[in-house]
Amino acid sequence: MFITKETTIESLKQIQDGVDLKLTKEVVLNKDLLVFILQNFPNSNITILSGFSNKGNNYSSFEYLYNEDEIKILLENTTIAREKYKKELTFDELFSVEEALSASRQINNIVSEISSANVEGQKLSNLEKFLYAYTYVVNRVYMEEKDSDNPQVSRNPIGVLNGDKIVCAGFATLLFTILNKLEIPCTLQTEGVYD
Repeated sequence: MFITKETTIESLKQIQDGVDLKLTKEVVLNKDLLVFILQNFPNSNITILSGFSNKGNNYSSFEYLYNEDEIKILLENTTIAREKYKKELTFDELFSVEEALSASRQINNIVSEISSANVEGQKLSNLEKFLYAYTYVVNRVYMEEKDSDNPQVSRNPIGVLNGDKIVCAGFATLLFTILNKLEIPCTLQTEGVYD
């Protein structure tokens, strides 16, 4: 079941313990709502979604992009989950919170680098920013995951940025993530990639 910022504690009371819960960024940063979930769903698997759309299976934006204030909150909430409720929160049922935050910081750094770049004292145009981001992404070496690996290690930006595997979908999602953070309009076709 998807838990979004629109989800209320009253609506959560209608859900039975043991149901898999998928939390969006706003939920995991809301300490009161997260604590309620941890207290009332001890037998449920809890995962944080990197990206979410109303369909629940497509990435509309990469929500693991946390600023430093949000990183502090997420780490505090993760500590509460681990220490008080013995629950491990994961991103996309695969990646640790620490891996997600490492990827977030890497994206924030590249976006900051692109945003502060200039040519002869002039800020970069959106086209120049796109080319900078594109060059950053395509300089990675194409490498498929092993048969024993989860395919997301080469497709999801969290896996890509914390490892050495990347395939076509990984290049696309990484570029999309950077451009999205730069507020350069773009779309990502995910049909069949994440299904």
